[in-house]
Amino acid sequence: MKRQTVLLFVALIVMAVCISACGFYSSSMDEDVIAENEKLIEEADKMPVVPDAAGEDPIESDIHNQEDYREAVAAALECFNNYEGCYMSEIKYAGDEETKAEAEYQKCDPKDVIVLVSTFETGDNGGDGSLEPNKTYSDYKWIIMRDEDGTWKHKDHEYG
Repeated sequence: MKRQTVLLFVALIVMAVCISACGFYSSSMDEDVIAENEKLIEEADKMPVVPDAAGEDPIESDIHNQEDYREAVAAALECFNNYEGCYMSEIKYAGDEETKAEAEYQKCDPKDVIVLVSTFETGDNGGDGSLEPNKTYSDYKWIIMRDEDGTWKHKDHEYG
């Protein structure tokens, strides 16, 4: 599978999340958005782990493969479901250098951490209440770490 195809698939997932969340800020509608996001996470989990035509992983990493990346994105999106009334327009791998720096900070092997960056918009209530309402956040970092069982879990997130 070519990198462009995988990136297009991830972009389509993110767009579906955005479209489903856009303009629906009531708590009853948020349950529908969360359900839709959970369905997208399940679909992302079923993406095939296939290198592109050149035999390279689509995320262009010397540390992680497509499966690691896919599972890390799913973990970030699962956490993002708690950001009431927000919708994500982009999420991508921050790169090996960012991941190595985070691994050094966390005192772990770079193979056990992935740093993602995203762009998203908040609703009227500022997501979980800690964000500025009706604002676009760019370069929002998601720190995803592999636990003892090998499962990728959300560890932390930060802006800037």
